[in-house]
Amino acid sequence: MAELPPFNNVPPHSEVAPIGQEIPTQLESPLEKATTSRWQGVRSLFAWILRWAMLGAGVGGVWFLGVLVAQFFPAPNPQPPLQEVVVRRTNRFVQKVRRLPSWWAGDSTRPRGVAAPYLQTE
Repeated sequence: MAELPPFNNVPPHSEVAPIGQEIPTQLESPLEKATTSRWQGVRSLFAWILRWAMLGAGVGGVWFLGVLVAQFFPAPNPQPPLQEVVVRRTNRFVQKVRRLPSWWAGDSTRPRGVAAPYLQTE
């Protein structure tokens, strides 16, 4: 990933030399040296996190908008949408995992022994 420019850079000066005059041999740099701040790394990390968060929110918002549009204007295609297929397969997978034996699922609340027969007293 490319390095982000520091936040405290000054924009370059746009000075045009007048026509007919010679350019001086010693020109000062129009750019001032960027000073490194101890907060520069934190700022670039914050900017990186903020950009990813905005990308995630944008993608999620557009996906939700697409779901809303699909509710009002369904496609004539007889196949279910990919989102519905994924949700159904995920639900089936979770149900199969829950049906596994108790030692596999990690259910340790059930007693391991055989229950005593119920005695009826009068």
